[in-house]
Amino acid sequence: CLERDASRVHHVQNCVLPRIPSATVSKACDGHDVPAVVDRLEQLGLKIAKSYERRASCGQIGCAISHIALWEELVQSNASHMVILEDDVRPSREWEAKLSSVILELQSQPDQPWHICYFFVHPVHMEYQRRNGGLSPAPGCSMLVSPNAGTLCTIAYAISLSGARALLSRARASPMA
Repeated sequence: CLERDASRVHHVQNCVLPRIPSATVSKACDGHDVPAVVDRLEQLGLKIAKSYERRASCGQIGCAISHIALWEELVQSNASHMVILEDDVRPSREWEAKLSSVILELQSQPDQPWHICYFFVHPVHMEYQRRNGGLSPAPGCSMLVSPNAGTLCTIAYAISLSGARALLSRARASPMA
C-alpha cells in the first residue's frame, strides 16, 4: 500500500482487511521517492531501460518495483504461490472461499502447470475477449478460462513459485522495458 496516500491506506484498512483478514499489507515503492527507487532497483538487481524510463510515470515505475519485490519475497519464502492485490481492490464477501476454489483447481491440473492467474480483470477487457473469441474454458476446469491475449489491467492475481522465478529471471536478464 502506498503509505503517502491516505485514501488508499484508509481503503485497505476499512474495506480490504475486514473482508480478507488473512491478508498481509506490504509497503509499496513510492515512484516519486527517487533515492528509494534507486535503492530498491539495486537491492532487486534490476535496471530500467532508458526508453521505459522516458515514457513511464513515476507511479508506474514504483508499481512495477513493488510487484517485483513481492515476487522476490515469494521466491525467498519458497511458498507454492502468492496472491497479490492492488490497494484499490474491492473484494466480495465470498472472496476467500472463491479464491480457495480457484487455487485448488489450479493445483489440480499437474499436467498444466500455471504461472499466473488474473482475478478481477477489467470488464471492458472481458467484453473485448468475448466479442473476439478470446475466452475459452481451460481444459478440465470449471472456474478457469484461457485468454488468448493479454489483459488491459488487473487488480489482483495469483502467481506460482515457478512463475515468480521465471518473471524474476526475465526481469534481471534485461532492463525493464
